[in-house]
Amino acid sequence: MFGNAGYPGSKMAMGAYQAIINQIPKCKVFIELFAGSAAVSSKLSMSPGFIVVLNDIDYEISYSLLSSVPSGITVFNKDYRDIIKAFDCLEDVVFFADPPYEMSVRSSQRKYYRHDFEMSDTLDFISSMRSVNNKVIVTHYPCELYDNSFETWRKVDYESMTRGGLRLERMYLNFEMSVLQCCDYVGNDYTDRQRLLRKAVRWKRKLSMLPANEQQYIVKYMSMPAESISDIYFLHS
Repeated sequence: MFGNAGYPGSKMAMGAYQAIINQIPKCKVFIELFAGSAAVSSKLSMSPGFIVVLNDIDYEISYSLLSSVPSGITVFNKDYRDIIKAFDCLEDVVFFADPPYEMSVRSSQRKYYRHDFEMSDTLDFISSMRSVNNKVIVTHYPCELYDNSFETWRKVDYESMTRGGLRLERMYLNFEMSVLQCCDYVGNDYTDRQRLLRKAVRWKRKLSMLPANEQQYIVKYMSMPAESISDIYFLHS
């Protein structure tokens, strides 16, 4: 189940999980409120001290995830509001919400989920997301209801392959762009990532040609914020 591309609405489709991961900021806890196949979490690079929490109100989905996720990932079978209540009191939490999309914007009017959304559920969901204290990423097809409800939030569009063909999807984010939790998919697409990889290889080759002490010096300051380097340069000049 973990990372299953066949799950309805899965973000495993090419272009989807990469675009989403490119917006996930550095955090201590990453939570998928409507996990489904947990495609995004399955592609995240795990690091020490980084906690991943998966939740789905569908018992069968939660059970399947529980038996297939790597050790260290916590799985819940609860209403998404209970998860928000339990974790929003913590710091450095990112809530990723990929809820059942509004029926009016779906390619098919068929209900795919045992716990699908009616309009009242959608309105409750929007209200809940706007009340979260931590960082939130919401995905949905572009629509007037979401655009108006999250009017002041940052919006990022991306294309993904769905059961109905190529569709434009939109992320709604209540925070500005920052340092990423995972930079494996930086770039607009595969070609762009290859360009960045070639650049990284060139820089690494140039660095390796320097004396060891100069390599150490450069690497040390490359890991520091630019403003800190400017302050140090001013003091040493």
